[in-house]
Amino acid sequence: MVLVRIISQREENYGFSDGGVHWKKKGGQEFNMQENELNMFYTKDKILVKAIQFFLDKESNECLKYTYVSHELIFSDPISIEGSLHDECDRLYNEDLILQKQFEKFGRDKNSKKR
Repeated sequence: MVLVRIISQREENYGFSDGGVHWKKKGGQEFNMQENELNMFYTKDKILVKAIQFFLDKESNECLKYTYVSHELIFSDPISIEGSLHDECDRLYNEDLILQKQFEKFGRDKNSKKR
């Protein structure tokens, strides 16, 4: 079996309460389906996209709709990575500030020697 990860555009009908239709994009929505991997290898992409949209339409209604954006086939379980992205981003940001200050100082030192 293979996991089919589907990314869709989520839209809400802001005109529904007035009896109208006014679709507003509200970000993405991920869907997952399990499928036989052999089916995925031999199905033309154009047909697969239409089939995925069929299931997205079944999840949609007059207040909420999903439109296909992309898909990917996942053949293995995800691997968890330990650590904190926030901490690493902070470290890189601070490192960048240090380099920037050193570069500015180097530029000032170089210019003062020319005078």
